[in-house]
Amino acid sequence: MAYGVDVTRFAIQHMKNLCFIMCLGQEAWEVATESLGVEGSWQEHRDSGVPLGKLVAAYHPAARVAGDCMAHPWATLVRSAA
Repeated sequence: MAYGVDVTRFAIQHMKNLCFIMCLGQEAWEVATESLGVEGSWQEHRDSGVPLGKLVAAYHPAARVAGDCMAHPWATLVRSAA
């Protein structure tokens, strides 16, 4: 987890045009929130479709969920980027 936080912080600092970070799974969410120093529930943000700053919560591609559950966060990203 600590290594992931360090790598994510480095990437964020060096990606000046970064608008959003799609967090594919709860572990990715935990690393990203720690990296940015923000707090928020992955499940609540995933289900509500409301980004937490730059973070968009999504299921991991290997999750066994319905296709619309997988697509919902991507629709959130498209709406937020518009």
